Amino acid sequence: MTTATQTTKTKNTRQSRYCKNPECKKQFKVAPASKKLYCKAGCSTKVQNKKRPRVNRIDKARRTPFFFYLARECKRAQTLQVLTGHTVESLVSLYEVWKYSFKANSYGERRDFEISHIACVESPTTLGLLCAENLCVAPKSLNKAHGTQYFGHGKKISRTSILPKHHIYADEPEGEVLDRVIAYLGEEVVDDLVRIAKLQPSQRSKHLDWLSDNLDPANPEHRKHIAALPDMTTVALSNLKNQLQDKLGNTFAIKRYTFKPFDVLYHELERHVKYRPELQEVFDEIKRLNELKTYKNSWAIEASEERALFDLLHGKSVGDVQDALDSLLDRNTPVIDYDTINAYGGDFVPEVLERIPAYAPITFPVRKVVVQVAPARVLATLSIMLDSEAPDNDYRRPMVAPVWEATPDLPPF
Repeated sequence: MTTATQTTKTKNTRQSRYCKNPECKKQFKVAPASKKLYCKAGCSTKVQNKKRPRVNRIDKARRTPFFFYLARECKRAQTLQVLTGHTVESLVSLYEVWKYSFKANSYGERRDFEISHIACVESPTTLGLLCAENLCVAPKSLNKAHGTQYFGHGKKISRTSILPKHHIYADEPEGEVLDRVIAYLGEEVVDDLVRIAKLQPSQRSKHLDWLSDNLDPANPEHRKHIAALPDMTTVALSNLKNQLQDKLGNTFAIKRYTFKPFDVLYHELERHVKYRPELQEVFDEIKRLNELKTYKNSWAIEASEERALFDLLHGKSVGDVQDALDSLLDRNTPVIDYDTINAYGGDFVPEVLERIPAYAPITFPVRKVVVQVAPARVLATLSIMLDSEAPDNDYRRPMVAPVWEATPDLPPF
């Protein structure tokens, strides 16, 4: 009789490896047959991202309208240092300002609004920076009249800190300026901006790329189009592309909201609150009235009040424009037409009750109601009168006489 030999399972020994991420190189344990090269998923992602070429996003940035805007502004300031201190987050904020100005102008159909500098670029001692904190979308007429005035705030640097190597000459081609802008900001920052803000090439660039690929210089009919491409508008390029594709030109137009000066100034006031907390109270008051108004976009605003909001956004203190703000708020404060309420029996308040009062210094009137109980002697007399007119005793009830006290500063109805 043979005895069975007991076999013991040997435990697999784990091996030690070093993480292949050059920034980590942490030692970790793996099974002998494992092909794991990184200690965690984050290390693998970092290495894979570094292997991916950034050429596509950089090339895309060169063909976006936003980067052409940056190049034009740098050329106007004659230096790349107008972009001093930018990060990915600040560039995204600047892109939002540029995008809103494009939207306010009905996507290129109008030119009523401009991006205005708070600290101007043309100052002989300072240079206003191209950043969201130093910019404000404003009516074009107000911006032109404002000129190079400076009331405070914004963001600027001293001209003594400007380096000659960042100078941009007036005759320097825009394409070269664009390449210098990307190099100044850094390709990694530009790559992240294109990814986060989801920047896309302009429609003009897309049409030009397609036409360049599909127009044949050997074709006499195509040659006349090739010569005219640089001077053609985006709409003309689109129509030419559609003709070549045997399609009709796109005549469909989207009905868009038409922005008014108050809409834009109100939006910019809300945006600048995070840079200037003292504007919070002004914005809250205007927002409160805006929510009370029955009809949207029905603000009655005078030219002097538009100017006051513009100056407030461009650095003036609230006290400097207080009178104009009080006038604006007072004129646009909704009041109640009590005669119309009585006409409806007091049970229904229609929208027509909102009206605009005559001008007066801004006040917050309160109509007081003092309820007084009539003396017993008066109640007894009224009770006898009710008994004589209505025999039914159910009509008799305690009489309460309301007495209205007029508030001295109450505006007339």
